Formats: sequence, C-alpha cells, structure tokens
Amino acid sequence: MIAIEPISLGIAMVLSAAFVFPIYNHSRKNKLAQQKKLNVLKEIGAKEGYNWDTIEYWRNEYLIALDKNKKVLAYSQTSATEPVLLNLKNYPLISMSEISVPKENGGQRIDALYLRLQGNGTRSKEILLEFYHADKFSDLNGELPLVKKWESICKETAKS
Repeated sequence: MIAIEPISLGIAMVLSAAFVFPIYNHSRKNKLAQQKKLNVLKEIGAKEGYNWDTIEYWRNEYLIALDKNKKVLAYSQTSATEPVLLNLKNYPLISMSEISVPKENGGQRIDALYLRLQGNGTRSKEILLEFYHADKFSDLNGELPLVKKWESICKETAKS
C-alpha cells in the first residue's frame, strides 16, 4: 500500500474544498432563488384561489405557470418581484414570436423568443413574454421547444 503523507493529504483536501465550494454555493443560491419564486407563486395562488396546473422554471431566470380552470397565466423574470397575472380570456390571439438576425456566413441566428398574447379589438395591448434573449444567454437551451409547448398549452386553454 502507498503511504500518503498527512501534509499532502491536507493540501489535497483544502484544494478540493476550494474548488467545490464556489460550485456548491452557486447551486445553493440558485435553488433558494427558485424556491423563493415558487413560494411567491404559491402565496398568490392561495390568496387568489388559483391552482397552478403547470409550472416551468428555466435558466434560473424565468417562471411561467398556468391555472387551466380559471385560465390565468403567471409569468415572471428575475428582475420582477411578483409574477404578472394574465387572464387568457382577454387574449384569444396567442402565437410564438421569433426574432432572428443574419449570421456573417449566411443563415439566421435566433436573437429572441417570445410568447405573444394579443387581445381582440384595436385598443387591446400586445404582451410579449420573453423565453430567450441572446443578450442574456449565448446559447439556446431548449427554449424553442418550450415556447412552442406553451403556445399550444395557452391556445388550448384559451379556446376551452
């Protein structure tokens, strides 16, 4: 068996801890932020009588939830303290919006993805719910299928 000196073992443990601690701390901070957002959403649900059927949280930034019975959509970004509540009865026109920019070598690069909610009438306000923006994140990480999924969920809920 190989003898390991106590000093070498101590140095190895200190260096390992110095490497792992920032990763652990970052992960813990993100989990606490996610839990805080979910708690705010649950409090609003309890106060207003919403039962969130579907909840998505991604990129440690975005949160979207839906109460299918009351047709209420909740959306939040990190910068917002409380989620925005939208009644889907008021927004029958729902679509995905993709903003693309040309690449240097040809083709297109997705710059932003939004879920667009439009009401009926000329005075109705259009609402864009951001799912991805290239200024914040350098790559897509499943946001395109996610926004398509939420487009179909919201359309189905608004129709029923």
